[in-house]
Order: sequence, then structure tokens, then C-alpha cells
Amino acid sequence: MSPRRRRFPEWILPTVQIALEIGCALGAFLIACRLWLGPLAEWRPVVGGAIRDISASAPYLALLPFIPLIRLAVNWHAGLHERRGTISLLDDLGRVFKAATIGSACIICFAFLYRRGFEDRAHSFSRMVFLLDWVLYAGSLYTIRLGLHRWQRWIRSQGGNLNRCILINSGKQAEFIRRQLADTETWGHRIVAELEARPSEPQEVSGVLDRLPDLIRLHRAHEVIVSDPTITYHNLVDVLLRCDPGREISIRVVPDLRHFVPSKVALGRVGNIPTLSVFDEPIQGMSLVIKRAMDVAVAGFSLILLSPVLIVTAIAIKLESPGPVFFRQERVGRDGRKFWFFKFRSMHIDCDESVHRELVSQMIAGNRAEPSERDRQGNGVYKLRDDPRVTRVGRFIRRHSIDELPQLFNVLLGDMSLVGPRPPIAYEVSEYSHWHRKRLSIRPGITGLWQIMGRSKRTYNQMVKLDIFYIEHWSLWLDLRILLKTLRVVLRGSDAY
Repeated sequence: MSPRRRRFPEWILPTVQIALEIGCALGAFLIACRLWLGPLAEWRPVVGGAIRDISASAPYLALLPFIPLIRLAVNWHAGLHERRGTISLLDDLGRVFKAATIGSACIICFAFLYRRGFEDRAHSFSRMVFLLDWVLYAGSLYTIRLGLHRWQRWIRSQGGNLNRCILINSGKQAEFIRRQLADTETWGHRIVAELEARPSEPQEVSGVLDRLPDLIRLHRAHEVIVSDPTITYHNLVDVLLRCDPGREISIRVVPDLRHFVPSKVALGRVGNIPTLSVFDEPIQGMSLVIKRAMDVAVAGFSLILLSPVLIVTAIAIKLESPGPVFFRQERVGRDGRKFWFFKFRSMHIDCDESVHRELVSQMIAGNRAEPSERDRQGNGVYKLRDDPRVTRVGRFIRRHSIDELPQLFNVLLGDMSLVGPRPPIAYEVSEYSHWHRKRLSIRPGITGLWQIMGRSKRTYNQMVKLDIFYIEHWSLWLDLRILLKTLRVVLRGSDAY
């Protein structure tokens, strides 16, 4: 008789894990200080003719508020917070050792740089305290993770904390994959639905994939495992375009590499099945951490600094025309994942979007590859000059890019970045050629290269080429240059309407 299936909220395990890691970081450091500055002091050489007083621990205690933050950040970077299907205690041991070592090195650097604003500049920190902390933290963290793994296996035996998978197969490897994933306690995956397409009939592929978004929604699937070699990267982007905004879907592929973009492929495994993750960001590792940290810091600071502007704008919009203050629209993000995009409302409500849809269609088709005289006066990629749908307040906030400020919330939510390609509308992506879709390979941004290099006077294909150039040549310095030049363009109000 199979065990009774229970539903466990997915936030419980990561919340408990973070709480235990904070307690582990604080406890290990406090015990290390107590041991070396207290009981163990009796067996240490006398310093200056007398044993150090316990007051010598004050500089160490000043580090306590920062130690959990450093440990959590390093643990996240080492992959200890990832939702992993497979439980491997041996792999965990390596990641714990790496996280403990890097974290201790960061704490030592911070201790010697911080010194409570030079209040402890004459204090000499003991290396043995940090060594004891490293040993205690690594040992206790691994012990905690052993307990968490046992708890996780029990939860999985009850039907919780499983990655719900949809299998797309061509019939050749289906049975092998089913056998591998049958051990849910170990691998953490459950096949909730299967789709089969016959490779001999390529026309079947589109019909099979048409059903996939509904199955993802129905089963609340986390992953799609593809073992059908007839399905391409572009087929999978089409599927993600039809999924609900905000739904995170991991796609793993088991076939050959011919149809996939090499920079977007990462080797992995599900159980003993080798897979390829095809939607990994081109910007990875510490580069991604630094870019995300800059996004959160700048977006948060900007929202606080610009809060009076946000309040005044909201009042002005409400006084001029009826309707909501914010405009919410479904946009397409990284690899076709949809999300809700926010702006200040600059148009009258219930406006006809057919004019804009027609303009975008012409731009992408190349019917406006060379800007006309009217284009040079302002008819650009996304917007029409003298658009009758725009309100008076809307015209002002558009000219000074104030309508874009609510997108800072999208940045904090992780749907967007400060710098990147602009997020397109779904009907815009439906007009894309394959080469246009490369601009979907990273998070969209509030600003980018085309905003500082001609802005609305650029043709659509020119804009896409600038986005691709940014993706292929990304650096932190490039982001900083774009942000500074964007500020200058916004203050001038050039090429905006």
C-alpha cells in the first residue's frame, strides 16, 4: 500500500535551513571565542605577564551581526541553497568544505578591514579563533545537512518536496527514464504526465507541444524532461511563451546538441540520466552574483531616493484621468518566460493597441528598415509621436522617463535587471525571426545600449543587434557606463515621447 500523500508548503524546508545556518554560524563563532579566550587560555602562553581578560572578546563580538550574512551569501554561491532533486551526501561534503573555507576567508578579511571604524585598530585578532570557527562551523553545518537530508527523504516518502516532471519522449528511452525516477526518495522527481511524438512524423511535434502549457498549468509542473530529438530550442521557447507569467519551468534535454545554442547549454543529470539544461544564463558565476547585487542595491536605493517623485506622479495621474495609477502588462522575459511588467499609466484607459501592433509588425518585418523623415522626427521602435492615446501628464512623464520608474520593483522581484534588452510584448515575439530570439537569452533591463545610442530613432533590427552585442560583450564596466549615460539621456529628455 502506497504511503498517504501529504502536501508540504515548499517554503518550510528552505526557511528551516536558513534559520539553522544562521544559528550554526553564530554558535560556532561564539564557541570558538569562548574556548580560545576563556577555558583554553589557561593552557596558552602568558601574554604581557598576565592571561588576557575576557574583555578581549569585545572586538570579536562586534563581528557577530555580519558573520551570518557572510556565511549565507557564501553558502548560496556554493550551491547549498539550490533546490536539488538528487540527494548526495558525498557531493554535499565537498560543497560544505568549500563554503566553510571561503566564508572563513571572507570573515578574516572583513575583521581586519572593519575594526569597528578603527576603534579596534590596535587590536590583534587571534588566528586560532578563526581556525576553531572554521572547524566548528564546517562540522556543525554538515551535521545539520545530514539531518535535513533525512527529513527531506521522509517528506518525499510522504509525497512532498518533489519536482513534478512532464516527460516528452520518442518511445526509445521512456522506460529507462521511468525506472530511474521511480526512486522518488533519492532523486526527488515524479513524472506527472507524458507526451510522445513520433520522430518519423515531424508535424506531430507542434501538436504535442501545443498541449504542454496546459499540462504544466494543470499539474503545476516544475520540470520538463525532453528525450525527443526532433524538438528544437525554438520549439521550447514557443512553449514558454504560452506559459503563465511568473511560472519557473526548468527544461532538461536528453538528446544530441545540434539544435541548441552552445552558450545556453549546461551538463547535468537526473538520477543516472545525463541531461542538458538549455536555458542557463550566459552571465554566470560571480559575474551573475555581482550583477544581481548591483541591481538590488541600486534599485532599492533609487526607490527610497525617488519616493517623493513617485508619490507626486501618482497623484497627478489620478487627478487628470480616471483609472489605475499603474499600467500592468504581460511581457516576455528570459527565454520566453512571461511576467507582469509595471509602468506609470501614461494613456487613457481601454486604448486600442492595434496601431502599435501594426507598427511593431512592420518594424520586425523590415518594412521600415530605413527610417523615413517622419521616423527621424520621432516615429521609433516602440512608440508613436503625437499618439492621441497619451494624456498630458503621460506625455511629460514619458519625455523624462518617469513612467519607467515602477520597473524598479520588477528589478527587485528578479524579473528584470537594470541593464539589458527591453522586455518585448508577447505579440511582438510572435513576429520574431530566429536570430531575434537571441535577445531573450538574459533578463530584460530598464535601460540598454539602444537607449543611449539613438533611442527611438533606431530601427528595430538595429536595436536587436545592439542587444546581441551587449549580451556577447557584457561586463560590469559596460553596465556602469550604460547607467551613467542613461542618466544623462534622461535628464536631457532626448528622443523620448
